[in-house]
Amino acid sequence: MMEFRNVVFNELSQIWQIDRTEHVETIYSYENGSLKEHPVNETFYGWAPGNVETYTPIIARCFQQGGFFWGGFVADKLKSIAILDAKWIGKHKDTLQLEFLHIDRAYRKQGIGRILFMKAVEEARLRGAKRLSRSCYATAKTSTLVHSSTENKNTVEFYKHLGCRITKDIEPELFQLEPHDIHMEYIL
Repeated sequence: MMEFRNVVFNELSQIWQIDRTEHVETIYSYENGSLKEHPVNETFYGWAPGNVETYTPIIARCFQQGGFFWGGFVADKLKSIAILDAKWIGKHKDTLQLEFLHIDRAYRKQGIGRILFMKAVEEARLRGAKRLSRSCYATAKTSTLVHSSTENKNTVEFYKHLGCRITKDIEPELFQLEPHDIHMEYIL
């Protein structure tokens, strides 16, 4: 059984042990105001080359600046995580970014993603956010949760099922980092 709790700093290195393996059959692009499907047949194994080196300092900064780290543990091993950054973004500086939402392959399709997502929404509300983004982001003072999920159909459909919608107000900084992502929002 998975136990959910705050993740402490010395547990952050366990993020890289979460098995992100996934078979992808369809990806989306956002063209002319709608999602367009593109067939693929690829299996992605673990973390992409360079992810650990790129994201470790980002995660450490997020933690040191008061980010919210909520994880699911099995036998004291991190198997799922949601990371909400504490840095306000967006044109009104009312959005928080959901930096990470990952579930180990062995624990998917059990409602864990929903638990993590709703915990991030709850924390964003407590902090006064209006939106949540990654390109999932949360903004403060109106109630919106925004996410730029990957273009993977499984991921986009997961967020749509939770009530997210494609945003018309894309954060330029996030778009520059991930121009192919599908940017979504959730009204808080």
